[in-house]
Amino acid sequence: MLRDITIIHEGNPDMLPAEAPGGERKVNWEKLGLLGSQLARLDEVKKRKYPFRADPRFARAFFRCVPLTEAELHHQLSMVQARAAGSGASSAGTGLPAAMGALLQQSQAAANMDRPINVITGKEAKAGTRFAKVRVHP
Repeated sequence: MLRDITIIHEGNPDMLPAEAPGGERKVNWEKLGLLGSQLARLDEVKKRKYPFRADPRFARAFFRCVPLTEAELHHQLSMVQARAAGSGASSAGTGLPAAMGALLQQSQAAANMDRPINVITGKEAKAGTRFAKVRVHP
């Protein structure tokens, strides 16, 4: 949504050129209408209720994560993908499932948790009622 607003703002002039030499420039009402529709969508999203329950264990794990530079992230992803390729754990050679497991494992270790982390899947997020339990083994 923010990308749409940015494209509308930067890709369209605020004022239209004069129709005749020496004439007045006119306000680009079409741009304002597009911006208005995006802001109305944003307002609707803000009004929507999200039935998520707080999980202090996940919050602890999230806030204890150490920020990494782009180079460090690339290095870690390369290592995880190499391990996944060697074990055949990844699908289509992307290493994504193995990478996700490694990140969950690091998060759990950082938070010193011995219980599973609650993770919401897409279908469950729509229903807003259930959480999927994910057990991460060190």
